[in-house]
Amino acid sequence: MKKFLIFIITLLLVACGDPRAKDKELVVDTLLADPDMVVLDFSLEDIECMVDDISDAMDDETWSLYVEAMRLQKAGLNDVEVLQRLDVTDEDAGKIFAAAITSMMTFNCISMEKLIEIGMDVDY
Repeated sequence: MKKFLIFIITLLLVACGDPRAKDKELVVDTLLADPDMVVLDFSLEDIECMVDDISDAMDDETWSLYVEAMRLQKAGLNDVEVLQRLDVTDEDAGKIFAAAITSMMTFNCISMEKLIEIGMDVDY
């Protein structure tokens, strides 16, 4: 009986895993390599937290589009080339942008002090 319970618990833990985990790893790796993110000096934990928030804010279709954009960016395409290749609608671009900005502006992952520091140190 004990072995059966352990087997059931193991199955539940595996089945309840994050279905977006591999995609999240790709997005985190891509963002860590992005020169803009390097300049902002976000930690790995900051980026992982932001990616979790972004994922939570997107439906499956928008998330898939975002992940594909990250794949293309990792392959060396610039933002304009990614948008052209994916034929992103204004609505989809708005959803992606809103999820990313909301993740930063909720201060769940990055403190207000860090964002203020970044604003003072980064020239655009």
